[in-house]
Amino acid sequence: LVSRTTAMVEKYFGGTLPDARQDDPMDQELLSMADALRDKYEAHMEKFAFQSALSEILTVISRANKYIDETAPWNLAKEESLKPRLATVMYNLLDTIRRCAILLSPVMPDAATKIFTQIGAASSVTTWEAAGTAGLLPATVRIARGEAIFPRIDPEAELAALEASAEAARKAAQPELELEPFSTEHVDFETFAKSDFRVVKVK
Repeated sequence: LVSRTTAMVEKYFGGTLPDARQDDPMDQELLSMADALRDKYEAHMEKFAFQSALSEILTVISRANKYIDETAPWNLAKEESLKPRLATVMYNLLDTIRRCAILLSPVMPDAATKIFTQIGAASSVTTWEAAGTAGLLPATVRIARGEAIFPRIDPEAELAALEASAEAARKAAQPELELEPFSTEHVDFETFAKSDFRVVKVK
């Protein structure tokens, strides 16, 4: 969601939203869910139901992704007269991301910090109190796209790395092989003839 939203803000507005806005009834469901999120999250956390608390956040994130499909920003961007509407959609997404990231920060502190930086959220709007209030991002918020916060994993590369790591650990666990030094003494034929050589198969 962060990647999709910041990419669109950069593509359609050069990274900074204009202050012109145009609301639409289809915004209401997402905004209402975002408004109710902190209280639902807090109720679960008070009961130590961490999974349920995180599930509430993921539900809003899922709804935000659906909101993108519903509003179709790529179509709004085709007409200059619809730019205020497009700016509203982008702002709603950025502000929803801000509120979700605040609530994710206890379990994903590093990722949340990166999200705040990318969506242009100052520390004053990333507090617990700020999670309960909509519209705290500046109207002309500027995003700062960075590297993907959750990059896609290459299964083959990851598997190869795991196998290499396991092999290194296996070798490290083995005792060092001790070799006796070769003898430099010469043996006369009589002594050699007394030697008993046998061929064996080690199973």
